[in-house]
Amino acid sequence: MYTPYEYGKPMRDITIGPENPNFTPLNAISKNFINAVLTAEDPSFYTHNGFVEESIRKSIAVNFKEKKFKRGGSTISMQLVKNIYLSRQKTLARKAEEILIVWLIEHNHLVSKQRMLEVYFNIMELGRNIYGIGEASRYYFGKQPADLTIGDGLFLASIVPKPKASMYKFMADGSLKPFMFNYFRFMGNIMARRGLTPGDTSGYGFYNVRLREGLRQYLAPDTAVIDTTAFDDDDEDGMAPVIMQDKNKNLFDRIFGGANKKDSAIVKPADTTKSKKQLRQERREQRRRERELENGG
Repeated sequence: MYTPYEYGKPMRDITIGPENPNFTPLNAISKNFINAVLTAEDPSFYTHNGFVEESIRKSIAVNFKEKKFKRGGSTISMQLVKNIYLSRQKTLARKAEEILIVWLIEHNHLVSKQRMLEVYFNIMELGRNIYGIGEASRYYFGKQPADLTIGDGLFLASIVPKPKASMYKFMADGSLKPFMFNYFRFMGNIMARRGLTPGDTSGYGFYNVRLREGLRQYLAPDTAVIDTTAFDDDDEDGMAPVIMQDKNKNLFDRIFGGANKKDSAIVKPADTTKSKKQLRQERREQRRRERELENGG
């Protein structure tokens, strides 16, 4: 039984099993959705031991500099433990508990990767009071989870960081707003390079994504000016880093650094960050141009 909380208050109880009509076994979930979420959230899920140390180090550095919890750095394993076992309070003590529980589960092989992913997909928040892929696929598209297209999967992956902003990404006719195209092209290209989906120069299903008709009445008119930057996840790099670590070091040496400095920086080329920053700047510039056109400017 999983009980999601909002602002410290329980929302409802969700059974993670066949007794729940929305429960979806892993083998009944579209690979398009699975691959899109793994690519966006945790591409090393099946190979890491619960942590991507470079991401945690970067989070600690950013949060210390900002003097607040601005950046996460969690793997799917860490997100799952946080949601199931721990409070939503952002404290160092809770983060330490999270790391310890993940280490115990992964190090002792208490739960298989497949079962962890199955539970994660059935409890993840994907909208206002929408939890799990079974609810989400029917809510947005009127489909079974097995029938989700690559476009559907990329849309759902895009809302994981800020699920409550999901409806702001649709136009009044149920199609996606143009600013989403760059996300589809960027993530789709990554997935294609990894052999997870065929190459598609038209935007990886962007133009085929349609919100189900019954929900369109709740969308704002296309003439309404909405600051979509307020719902962007610019605190992150746009994509989860892939794990590359020294197996001979213990967990805390890998996170906080050890004596051998050359082992602690094997993650991403320097120009990768630059290109992602440029991508975010292009998206923001495109949105500004769209708002100017909507305002007649």
